[in-house]
Amino acid sequence: MLEFINRDKRSPENDGGGRHGLKNRYDEQVNGRCGPGTDSWKNHDDQYRGLWNKLKAYAKRFREHPAGCGDPPTDVTQWVNTEPPSDDQWKGDRNAPPPDGCNKALAPRPIPFPFVKPQPEDKKQPDSEPVSAPRVDGGKVAKVVTVVAFVGVVALAIAAAPVEAAAGAAAAIVVGIGGLFRSGGSNSSGNET
Repeated sequence: MLEFINRDKRSPENDGGGRHGLKNRYDEQVNGRCGPGTDSWKNHDDQYRGLWNKLKAYAKRFREHPAGCGDPPTDVTQWVNTEPPSDDQWKGDRNAPPPDGCNKALAPRPIPFPFVKPQPEDKKQPDSEPVSAPRVDGGKVAKVVTVVAFVGVVALAIAAAPVEAAAGAAAAIVVGIGGLFRSGGSNSSGNET
């Protein structure tokens, strides 16, 4: 729980990353350059409240633990009772305009359309010829359709037949499919395909 309070994201032991604890968040909000009404202030307030609510939940679980842990440490209880800074606690100049960067969310960045990074004229790809669709062999399509239909009919027969008949039908499928795809196979009239 003390991590929720004391963590300093800029500390060397934290590799300069992560989140601040409540102490640092509170101090940065009260003494920070971005005052009430800015996006930065709201972001700090939201982050503080989220961390504060987690700390309160952990303190409650600690207090109600079946092992009888009792009250949390004094530091924890102090920060459980420390609400986020109010607007009037900010120590900055209320008459000065907000510094750059305090209202990042209010100035959305334009999104280029069609979402492609433009290339300089000298690196553009030359126009290419239109791509034609590949040619489809109608004979192969007919074979596939025949196999699918045949398998469907046999599957229905297998579902309704006893086990011995089902095994025979399965063998017929294997032989029939093999005959359809043999190179230089013939159709039902014996003519070459």
